[in-house]
Amino acid sequence: GQIEQYHESRYGRLLINKNKEQLTLIQDGVPQLSNTSTTTAEELTHFALSQRQHFATVLLLSAENNILTEINHHQPGQIHYLEIDPLVSKSLFANGFLHQVDNLQIINQDGRRWLQQTTTKYDAIINALPEPDTFQLNRYYTKEFFQLAASHLTEQGVLIFRLSGFANYLHSTEQQKLSTIYHSAASSFRHILLLPGNDIFILCSQTPLDTDIPALLRGKGIPSPYINNYFYGNVTTERINSLKDLLLPGPAINSDLQPRLMELMFAQWFARHDSSPRPFLICMVLASIVYVWRLSREEFILFSTGAMAMGSEILLIFIFQIFFGMIYFQISLLITVFLAGLMPGAWLAGRYRPKSRLLLIGSDSLFILLLLVLALAITSHGAAISPVMYLCFGFMISVLCGLQFPAALELQQQRSPAAARLFSADLLGAGFSTLLTSLLLIPFGGVLWGCAGLIILKGCSLFIGVRHGQPD
Repeated sequence: GQIEQYHESRYGRLLINKNKEQLTLIQDGVPQLSNTSTTTAEELTHFALSQRQHFATVLLLSAENNILTEINHHQPGQIHYLEIDPLVSKSLFANGFLHQVDNLQIINQDGRRWLQQTTTKYDAIINALPEPDTFQLNRYYTKEFFQLAASHLTEQGVLIFRLSGFANYLHSTEQQKLSTIYHSAASSFRHILLLPGNDIFILCSQTPLDTDIPALLRGKGIPSPYINNYFYGNVTTERINSLKDLLLPGPAINSDLQPRLMELMFAQWFARHDSSPRPFLICMVLASIVYVWRLSREEFILFSTGAMAMGSEILLIFIFQIFFGMIYFQISLLITVFLAGLMPGAWLAGRYRPKSRLLLIGSDSLFILLLLVLALAITSHGAAISPVMYLCFGFMISVLCGLQFPAALELQQQRSPAAARLFSADLLGAGFSTLLTSLLLIPFGGVLWGCAGLIILKGCSLFIGVRHGQPD
């Protein structure tokens, strides 16, 4: 094919690719939708909107090809179409993926933030977002989102979303993923219906749901060529019951701060490629233990400082994705604040050179205090915290990192070999923390476990600094 359009916004890279008559929308290198696909729009729309006789307000999160036309068949009073990136919504209309309909309002804002601030009650929420394979998407499949959606639905309102489909067998990882999402949604909705079409469509409501979609559509006089011709062959009672029987019991709940789906998506990716991260992680941990064992006290403190700097930066990247749904533009701000504090920190260390040991102890204590405050803040307030506060946190971490290197070097009596060893310890600590935090702690434990891991590491550093008053 050939590139028809290329745009770059503060939310990501957008590409329209043309291959003969087919147009494909690609966001950040991932194909999202094609102008030749119409079945998903029919299923998402009619599975949900057939359930009730009339819909006054419909909320559409993201889009599928021709989905607005399908929604308009039900003649809703108002359609709110949310797309965080204005360039995406403009490109979809300009290239014929979407067509203007009556009573349409386009809102370029993050879906969750819109629900947090609006007072509108919706008769249907159609979540057309892709599968939760990133932290940014995972936030639309957590118990917090389901609670938010339930609070903005009318008494008979319906929420619909989809997961990848199956023929007759679900891999154990996909089974756990479906079960986790089902139980997460069940914490907010009394009735949940699983429909195994091309994808698995999940309908949630506080009132009973009907499985005979074609009959409901005929009753409303709404045409749907694909559903009328293929529904009874694909979505049989046996397949619906079989799919429900695959659900695993247990309280596995996906949440913002404990993203269980990310653990499962990691496992699914490795299973697809017949590999495992365990050998690499085991080798990395063993090599790190051997390396740390050979470090002097000051070198270990700098190792933990490098780990704290990069680990905190990784934490903020994930927190931005979880609470604000965007990171592409913010990456540059995060990197800037984590570098901006190094020089002021080094300047402070130079002014108080005779008190270098106290500076190390005090800065280690402040590291731990800052992470404790961060953990408490995101647990109690989360998205209510301004992004500026997170950037201030990054700047303070940076100042403390800049302070510790000159202080540790002073305790090593400014020797050149010591400077090289301290610098290498700082870099290796940063690399170790980047891998440990992003590959293990956050995906498998959540953001709070990421904070806990860094606090434990810095606690060890503080213990060493307090117990030993003299350099090696």
